[in-house]
Amino acid sequence: MLLLNTVFAALTVEPVTAHFLNLIGITSKGYLYTYMISTTVGYTIAFILNRKITFNADANPAVSMMLYAVMVLFTIFANGWIGSAMTTWARENDLTGNLCDMAIKVIGMLIPMLWTYPCNRFLIHRKKKRL
Repeated sequence: MLLLNTVFAALTVEPVTAHFLNLIGITSKGYLYTYMISTTVGYTIAFILNRKITFNADANPAVSMMLYAVMVLFTIFANGWIGSAMTTWARENDLTGNLCDMAIKVIGMLIPMLWTYPCNRFLIHRKKKRL
């Protein structure tokens, strides 16, 4: 919010016309830059902490980074699509209001856990097999 309301505030009126970005809720250049910076910082910190602390991984770091990047891109676009689909469904069925919006947010956050934890644990941050 700090970046969006200060650094990139002037760019919030410039629209983004790329359809694939609009699908995940990015409609202005200010929000695009803010989203890219904050997402990159957040996912980078998560990768390092997961690799070093959570999973104590010792697999090839370059391969782990590539797999992680694929998972992150998939998660961003899948989460955007899921959130959009749930919001559209809720509106079509007159399920609006703060409680419904909160439920959609929570479900939208929980669904990616179904693939991010297994991907991190068993594919990305795995340990080498010892003989």
